[in-house]
Amino acid sequence: MDCRRLEQIFNKHTRLCLDPAVAMASSRLKYMSLGVLVFQTTSLVLTMRYSRTLQSDGPRYLASSAVVVAELLKILTCVMLVFKEHSYSMRALNSILRQEIAHKPMETLKLAIPSGIYTLQNNLLYVALSNLDAATYQTFTAWCNSHLRKMGVQIENIEEDFRDGLKLMLLLEVISGERLPKPERGKMRVHFVSNVNKALDFIASKGVKLVSIGAEEIVDGNAKMTLGMIWTIILRFAIQDISVEETSAKEGLLLWCQRKTAPYKNVNVQNFHISWKDGLAFNALIHRHRPELIDYDKLRKDDPLTNLNNAFDVAEKYLDIPKMLDAEDIVGTARPDEKAIMTYVSSFYHAFSGAQKDQQSRAPGPQQVFHTDGPC
Repeated sequence: MDCRRLEQIFNKHTRLCLDPAVAMASSRLKYMSLGVLVFQTTSLVLTMRYSRTLQSDGPRYLASSAVVVAELLKILTCVMLVFKEHSYSMRALNSILRQEIAHKPMETLKLAIPSGIYTLQNNLLYVALSNLDAATYQTFTAWCNSHLRKMGVQIENIEEDFRDGLKLMLLLEVISGERLPKPERGKMRVHFVSNVNKALDFIASKGVKLVSIGAEEIVDGNAKMTLGMIWTIILRFAIQDISVEETSAKEGLLLWCQRKTAPYKNVNVQNFHISWKDGLAFNALIHRHRPELIDYDKLRKDDPLTNLNNAFDVAEKYLDIPKMLDAEDIVGTARPDEKAIMTYVSSFYHAFSGAQKDQQSRAPGPQQVFHTDGPC
């Protein structure tokens, strides 16, 4: 290529760079692309966080699948922006893609490095989101609703629906059987703080020490503080009073599970996480008390999804224990959420011990068959 040709190319590119219209279009495209990427990432984060806290009857999507779909959407968005900038001309779009990608392999290869890092970042993001307190959100929400439904009320978003303190006070009244002070019905922040403080004062009156949990954080929708408060309530009203052979609370519940599941093969309950991962322990608990509901001998240790879903469905349909856990989440994580498992298992304890008390309060008839052999 001679010097004259190089000079023509240089002058052409110089004119393009100095052309105000070209510069403005380039700037507009740059900021438009940035805005689209920010909106896309933010919406995906919020949507995925919300979706991971919902109860689902079908299988969960994989984090890797979400990453692939997200990257494809970004490619499609970028292509559409370039298509728009070239007056919706397919010929121009094809030309620019060949010129910038196919004809510049080294430049494309250089871009592959930050692209790979960005994809890794997305994978880490989705893994982090997948391991948010999704199980805790789902379980705590279902647990609260299992009590609130007695009053014809339910919650959808655990950190939002307790902000005004009204449903929180109602929840405490239902699970304690006591009346709380009359709540404020105003819509101002001061009314919300007052209601939440009444709820927290009631919890404290039950001998519970609330560490770093204040009314302002609950009213502000602080998810971590709200979950901590609900866990405190669950511990006090659903787990603390469990007593088995001089052991109480968590240890008592664990001992009860061990005693109930001891005769069953392939079940060895040592904790409230991995011991429940294959689903057999849940089925064993149900079979021990209601053997007609489950054919335990047909269950296989190497089919945890079937085992878990079977136990959850039977518990919901016949024992009035709402589905608080997701089978795919339990199988898909190395260590299931301990708080979620404990909360769900405590529902079995109360369901079976309550059924036993009802049975003992009635005169035993010759036709009654209810296998409990005691809650402990």
